[in-house]
Amino acid sequence: MNTVNLVQGDSGLNLRVNLSRADGSSLNLSGASANLYVKKRKSKNLEFTIAGSVNSEDDYVIFSFNNNELDITPGEYFGEVEVSLSEGVVQTVYDLIKFNIRQEFA
Repeated sequence: MNTVNLVQGDSGLNLRVNLSRADGSSLNLSGASANLYVKKRKSKNLEFTIAGSVNSEDDYVIFSFNNNELDITPGEYFGEVEVSLSEGVVQTVYDLIKFNIRQEFA
């Protein structure tokens, strides 16, 4: 599991997620959309969702933290990436992204 360390209240951060099939082959991301769903560890409730910017040529998605998403309680969070392909197929990335969010100093 990948871990991303963040600071409470920050904005303007970008998270790049590279996408491929389990065998390493490319996905056809032309016309695709992607979302990042984030929830606090041991919680059933979503904290926030970020729509991603899909780069179909290089098989990655950029998620930008810029709308006060990180104005949340410090702690451990998990993110799930879901991709909706142009043909209507929805695929969820099996591996979760772990976020450690610490309190800011000032």
